[in-house]
Amino acid sequence: MGPDENVQPRLDYGRTRFQVSRVPGRMAMAWIRWIEDEEAEGAVREVYEAWKAANPERKRMPDILKALSLRPELLKHIIALTYPVHFADGYLDRQTKEAIATFVSALNRCKY
Repeated sequence: MGPDENVQPRLDYGRTRFQVSRVPGRMAMAWIRWIEDEEAEGAVREVYEAWKAANPERKRMPDILKALSLRPELLKHIIALTYPVHFADGYLDRQTKEAIATFVSALNRCKY
């Protein structure tokens, strides 16, 4: 997916640039530039490789994590902070957490 004639000018917040697409009859959607697996170098590549080593069943980085790839130091800390919360059992087991996340994503019309 990418920008089209309905895209507003780029917005620049520090190092992260995104565009907002306004398609008539649909919600506004931000387009965030990120680094694909095969393009990763340096610190980004290290974070991607560490994540893939910890998740061998996944061959590619999830898009939701790639959205932070322009800030590899932040991505590394987000993974360290959120994965134990999301994927470890606590008051809720992982299956329940996944069900809640799926429901909220559906409410937001998000593919995640």
